[in-house]
Amino acid sequence: MLKQVDMLKKQAFVGLSQKESREQRELLKRIREVSADYVAALKRSGE
Repeated sequence: MLKQVDMLKKQAFVGLSQKESREQRELLKRIREVSADYVAALKRSGE
């Protein structure tokens, strides 16, 4: 999460290179995947 905050600060005040922008998109994609898996697991355990 701290990595995400640092990247957002850099994005807002400095700008990202193409490589950093791609890495940021991949990181957010992975975070979404993990979050979706977590929610699905919670739903299964609650049934």
